[in-house]
Amino acid sequence: MHRRKRRTKENLMKLPTVPSLLLACLGGAGLLSACTTVGTDYAGPPVTPQAAGFARAGTPDMPATPADSKALAHWWTELGDPLLDQLVDRALQANPNLALASARVRQARASLRSEQANGKPKGSATALAAHAHLPTLGSGSSNDSASDGGNNDSLSIPSSLNLYSVGFDATWEIDLFGGQRRATEAAGAAAEAAEARLADAQLSLVAEVAQAYVNLRSTQAQVALSNAAIERQQRSLELALRRVKAGTASELDITRLQGQLETTRSQAEPLGAQLDAYRDELATLVGVAPGALDAELGAGPANAAAV
Repeated sequence: MHRRKRRTKENLMKLPTVPSLLLACLGGAGLLSACTTVGTDYAGPPVTPQAAGFARAGTPDMPATPADSKALAHWWTELGDPLLDQLVDRALQANPNLALASARVRQARASLRSEQANGKPKGSATALAAHAHLPTLGSGSSNDSASDGGNNDSLSIPSSLNLYSVGFDATWEIDLFGGQRRATEAAGAAAEAAEARLADAQLSLVAEVAQAYVNLRSTQAQVALSNAAIERQQRSLELALRRVKAGTASELDITRLQGQLETTRSQAEPLGAQLDAYRDELATLVGVAPGALDAELGAGPANAAAV
């Protein structure tokens, strides 16, 4: 009987204490959180093989320099046209799709900040101040004063009271399986995707403005060339008419020159409609009514008439 009690006492002494159990649980939880994480690590966008003989700035084959990045960000300025620069700036400011994309970027960034805050300790502080007025206590009777031997000294009690209370609470939730970390990574990826969509929308808008502007200037140059060709053919026709009157040319030459002149005029007619279409397209992209940019766009480049 005594041996059994002694063995029971020895077994109880071998049992782990509460602090040791707590430390073991915390250590196991730490190892578990370090070894197990929800989902897989993000490996970035898929890598696509480049076309043979083509190298793009910003790749290991051709690292991008700060000058290259600035030039790519404002590539339309390389054309050296101040009016095009103004049209692009106005289009970027007035386009509603860009405003919506910018709002989505701000929303995604706010969600990212919220997820980052969820993984940090949270604290709250409280403060209380109160001021209370105490009722005035009446003085004792004359008999009591006489019984006290004529001593008029009484206990001084304040008429008001101030109370102050300050408190602080802090909480923190352990990200045991990495769910909060994955949520933060997902919010960051969503913010980057929103920024990429905004940049894509800006690039598409700038490309449309630049393409419409280049088409307009090209068509204006074609109109100038057609007008110059019409003037030359008219002078040739007038000269041929004089030669016919002088007897040095035949009616066949007049017919041939008139046919060339009418063909050139017929080819120039659609160019005017194309000019109106490009002007209206630029006005729509900039955010103004069709026809509002006709005076600014003018008849064409300064050197178009001289070509």
